[in-house]
Order: sequence, then C-alpha cells, then structure tokens
Amino acid sequence: MELLSPSSSVAINVDVVGGSSTGMKQSQSMVLKSKSATVSSACLERKEVDDTKALVAELCRHFYTLGWVLGTGGSVTIKVHDESVPRSHQIIVMSPSGVQKERMAPEEMFVMSSDGFILSLPPLKPYPYPPPKCTDCAPLFMEVYEMCNAGAVIHSHGMEACLVTMINPFSKEFRITHMEMIKGIQGHGYHDELVVPIIENTALEGELKESLTDTIRAYPKTTAVLVRNHGVFIWGDSWISAKTQAECYHYLFNAAIKLHQLGLNWSSPNHGPNHAFNGGWGCGNISRALDCMIDPSKYRRTSSIYI
Repeated sequence: MELLSPSSSVAINVDVVGGSSTGMKQSQSMVLKSKSATVSSACLERKEVDDTKALVAELCRHFYTLGWVLGTGGSVTIKVHDESVPRSHQIIVMSPSGVQKERMAPEEMFVMSSDGFILSLPPLKPYPYPPPKCTDCAPLFMEVYEMCNAGAVIHSHGMEACLVTMINPFSKEFRITHMEMIKGIQGHGYHDELVVPIIENTALEGELKESLTDTIRAYPKTTAVLVRNHGVFIWGDSWISAKTQAECYHYLFNAAIKLHQLGLNWSSPNHGPNHAFNGGWGCGNISRALDCMIDPSKYRRTSSIYI
C-alpha cells in the first residue's frame, strides 16, 4: 500500500510488520515510513493526535464566527506536541479543503509526517460531501514549518486582511506603529514599527509558494505575510501563539482601515492627518466621519462622499 504526499508524487511505503510480546498473542502493526521518521499506527492513535484534531476543528468553528474562514476558505494546521520529539519532526494535523469550516469534525482532519506525507486520511462521506482533499495551503504550510520552525499556522481570509492590502495597491509592506496591540506580536513593543510584507495573489494558492518562500527569507523576523486581495498567513511556535498573534494582526489591520477612513496616518507615531489622503473622508470632516461610523443611517451616500 502507498500513501502519497499532498505536494509531490513521491509515495510512502507502508509495511506490515509482525511482532510478538511475552504472554500475548502475535499482533501486526502498520509502520509508515517517511523520509524523516518511522511512524507506527499506534502513534497515530495517541490521545495527543486526537486532541489536536479536535482543537483544529474547534478553532475553525471559532474563526468562522470571526469571518476568517467563510465559504470553506482559509485553513488551520497545528503540530502535535511531543516533548520527546523536536518540533521540526513532530506530526502535523491539517484541516481539509472544500469543507464547511463551522461544521468540521475531528475525524475530517489530515494527519501528516513532518516532511509533508499523508499518514492518515479522513473517511469518505456520502453525497453531497466532496471526497477528502487536503488543504490547498499544504505546500505553503510546509514551507512555514520548515523555514520558521513554527508549531501552528493560520491562513485567514478575513476581510480586514484583504482590504488593508488594497488601500495602496503598489505597497509591498504594511507598516504600523504606536498601537497597543502591537505588543501582542512576537518580538514587538508599543514603540516599535510592525512591518508585514505583502505578496501578490495568484490564481491558485499553491502558486504562492515561491513568493512566500522568498518573502520569509527576506523578512526572517516576520510571523505573518499578507497576500493582496486575498488574506494572510500567520504563524507561531504554538497554536496559542499563532491564535494570539492572528487576533492582534486582524485588530491592527482593522484599525488601519478605520484610521484611513478618518484621513489619519496609521503608520506615523501620532497618527495625525494624512495630507496625502484623497478618500471621501476628508481630514476636516473627522467628527462627521466618526459620527457616521457610529450611526451610518444618519447620512446618505453620494459618490464617495458622505453628506
């Protein structure tokens, strides 16, 4: 029997090895051999693996309520923590593709080796459910795991992550400073400037691999990469770190959008008026803009200006 890697045509050989134990009858155990390690079927049935599957399903349901994984988009992956195994060699759990994220169950997760080979497939479900398919982000997740020694990665399609890349369609970076939530980003404080690189979107997510790899290499301290008109990839050394940072990143993206609507400069320390701002919210109309943001029904919209 062979199991295929989601990102290559190389297969894992699955051998059935006979074994025996004193006082017990002979049993057979399946051994899955990948390039980096030998994983027994008993290892895949550990409580930690089941708990991680359940955690991925739980996080996807939560992120759905935040608008990060709507329409089956977005994805989550977490490494199964094991104190006896270096993080770079730990088993990986990934969410599937094309599945309603708010209805996912733990058994629908893919379990993979540290080098990206599928070790456990979800069961086939009847129509109208699609056949099991690993997330299209798998090659990208594997790059992040390898290059950043991450313990978890979140891919969000949150509206704020998409829109913040569109305000300046030529910018290659998102920069913001002097915001309290910057402190929630690994290695940053209130006075620091947070820089998040932006890469261009492609027709297929797998085609982002080269630009994502180049960008992580160019920004070795970053824990996020924005994809223009698409979303964001965020990672941490654990699922808690990745989730905490994801919440802070989305807050900062949202704050930048609102500051821009008010004609304020999100990238300067004092966030004063942005004199280059050409949007419908003029700098002289900040009080009206704030009022309209609180109660939009008070104003009617003509062209791009609220009156």
